Amino acid sequence: REYRCYYVQVYDSLHPDTTASSNTVCDSIEAPPPPLHNYLRTTTVIFQSSWINVVGYVDSLSGVFSYEFQRAVDTGKFSTVYTIKASGHTDSINYIDQNASPTTHGYRYQIISLNSCNKPMDTTNIGQPMFLTATGQPDRINVLNWNDYMDWFRGPKYYIIYRSEDGVNYVKIDSLQYNNLAKFVVYDDDVSKVTTRQGFFYYYIKAVE
Repeated sequence: REYRCYYVQVYDSLHPDTTASSNTVCDSIEAPPPPLHNYLRTTTVIFQSSWINVVGYVDSLSGVFSYEFQRAVDTGKFSTVYTIKASGHTDSINYIDQNASPTTHGYRYQIISLNSCNKPMDTTNIGQPMFLTATGQPDRINVLNWNDYMDWFRGPKYYIIYRSEDGVNYVKIDSLQYNNLAKFVVYDDDVSKVTTRQGFFYYYIKAVE
């Protein structure tokens, strides 16, 4: 809380040393309360689409006026892709990024809290979806690579690997415990005993908090 006083002073244009002043008015000014918590909960590729859903957990009782969803391609700089006004009725906000290309790029997201003067008040943790690649080997081993999901408070608990033969009926084939010493995960899928019609394999990875 700040206490400020104001008055107006006028100067004679012909005699600058001659002035006149108004009465003085004083009032207290209280800045809007900052958010107690802002958390980027998930950034996830919507199944069988090129859209990324970004979900944030925010403090609806704070003095935040609006939120900026910011995106960075790979390791590039963040830029604002969407702005939403704050609501006092919900602690959950989300943005579906329909202009992403999650099969060709890795992305990072963050949410900026802004006051009514459009000045930043707080920034969330960074959310980074998993970017998966799969490479077939001559010995019928498919090698999967993906980056660790970022950035849950304690990291992922484990990953679930799903596979489809010829793009039909995805099934769980394995799960892997999270290793916080590594930033990338490598998994070898032996498909030598799998009978397929066309020999095409599709994969996706699910991270569990």
